[in-house]
Amino acid sequence: MHCLLSVPISTVNLFLQSCSISIRNNCMAFKLLLWISIFLVFYIYVGYTIILFILSKIIAKEKATTELKTEELPAVTLFIAAWNELDSIADKVKNSLGIDYPADKLSILWVTDGSDDGTPDLLRNYPQMTVLHEPGRNGKIGAINRGMKYVKTPLVVFCDANTFLNKYAIKEIVKSFSDDRVGCVAGEKRIFSFEIDSASGSGEGFYWKMESFIKKTESKLGSTVGAAGELFAIRTELFNSG
Repeated sequence: MHCLLSVPISTVNLFLQSCSISIRNNCMAFKLLLWISIFLVFYIYVGYTIILFILSKIIAKEKATTELKTEELPAVTLFIAAWNELDSIADKVKNSLGIDYPADKLSILWVTDGSDDGTPDLLRNYPQMTVLHEPGRNGKIGAINRGMKYVKTPLVVFCDANTFLNKYAIKEIVKSFSDDRVGCVAGEKRIFSFEIDSASGSGEGFYWKMESFIKKTESKLGSTVGAAGELFAIRTELFNSG
């Protein structure tokens, strides 16, 4: 026995209208989500930089830096945390010793904890440098926390073993500390591009040029929000190992 059910046309129309409204609402929600996503991507990669640039032209003021005489230069520690960096040591040592800064005001401190490739043994051939070494490896942060106990200068510049400094880099860095409100100075990172990896090197180089531009512009507006770990400086008194 079969039963036939009849459904009023008005009910069918109402159901179809509800489906149509639901589909339209879903489409609108999807479009809204799509445009929000596009806006966020644009803002992160382009918009934020454009806004910074415009604000810097309207309200920012160039920060005057004081050219310090030799006798006015503060004592500085160049702090290098390294792990198995034997291939970079010779070039890094040459670069560090070639920095234009009074020798009696520049201390060079290496922490090589965990290195087992001969890095600490090679560094001990340079009496101008202090080398701290323990067999155990506790990572870069662990090396910094341990090494900071030996820093006696008011300023400390953190640098990686494979990062090479401009001859006048430290003099340029300490200029900014003439302003008592400055607690940290970020270095400008540039990428050496070799022919074998020119494509990737150029891309990375462009990225860091943009990063440097953003940091400089942020600084004009008050303060940059970050610094590359390869090169930055702080007032020693502000360091907190916790």
